Amino acid sequence: MIVVTFTSAIRYIFLRILMNELEEIKTSIKYKTVEISKAKKFVENLKLDYNKKSPRLSLINNAESLVEAIEKKNDEKARAILESIKGFFSVDHLTMAPISAEESFERLKDTPEPILFPILDMKIPRGLNVIIGSYPGVGKSTFIANIVMNFLLRKKFMIFFSLEMTASQVWIKLLQWYLASVKKINEAYDMLEYKIRSRQEGLYETALEFAKEFKPYLLIIEKEDLTATQMVSLIDNSYNFFGRKPDLWLIDYIQLIDNEPKQLDSHRLHVAEISKILTRKSKHDLLNGIIASQLNDKGNFSEAANIKNDCGWAIRLEREKDENGSYRSEITINLLKNRYGPIK
Repeated sequence: MIVVTFTSAIRYIFLRILMNELEEIKTSIKYKTVEISKAKKFVENLKLDYNKKSPRLSLINNAESLVEAIEKKNDEKARAILESIKGFFSVDHLTMAPISAEESFERLKDTPEPILFPILDMKIPRGLNVIIGSYPGVGKSTFIANIVMNFLLRKKFMIFFSLEMTASQVWIKLLQWYLASVKKINEAYDMLEYKIRSRQEGLYETALEFAKEFKPYLLIIEKEDLTATQMVSLIDNSYNFFGRKPDLWLIDYIQLIDNEPKQLDSHRLHVAEISKILTRKSKHDLLNGIIASQLNDKGNFSEAANIKNDCGWAIRLEREKDENGSYRSEITINLLKNRYGPIK
């Protein structure tokens, strides 16, 4: 599992915190100057990749303050921070079930990163689909690839119907995301431990590591002219690839799905038929599906309205344009539909 790896310095500090051994930290601090420096650098890097509302970020901030208080020999402040951190470890913030301090530490260390989009971090009940729409060029394919990468980090088995990008293009995007977001933290450790390798050698090894780690979890179908019925058949056959049923499927994007071989009067009816087939499959197999869609000129799902109605969630991606008419880098996520009430 690719997760943030704690250095010996971080393990030392957190385990002492968990065991309430502040005195041991203080008496040993003169021998731990280098480790404290590493710990501070670790916290700085880690903070960048946590959602601001995450309870773990509160813990990280407290740990950072504790290190600072110890360095400045501020016993009163250090003890106050320690009490605050002890409160965090008395209850699991995800389940509210009492757990041991040691187990809390292990969960913090081994839990994969969030998907980085708070809306999508909410658990969606199995058997429901999500539709994500945007204008052309806003970045829904990149957004979908980002979702794929984050689910790969969670070791979810996925079948990705990439009707626009080739499989090689998808893998390149995923590798770029991995290098930019996940590896940067681990590379910081390499620098601290003086294990820097040449950039070319490191990139090559990282690419091999990436392929070996994640390829068993992702089946990319790039075939054109697929119907929804054929997709359902491929989902069923993906058992031969995964050795089990997939956790979810993704489609980029719905307008490229071929019509079913039925005599229907309009494209809208064909899309309604596609929606019915995909919705039935997710409900029957208790799968989750993520469907990308183009928006019409008015910003609506247009012919994909049937799928929007059938999905549990509907999301619209938006990007503002600058004075030259080019899209800005920030993407706004608007939740248009949530079948399960407000997100807290």
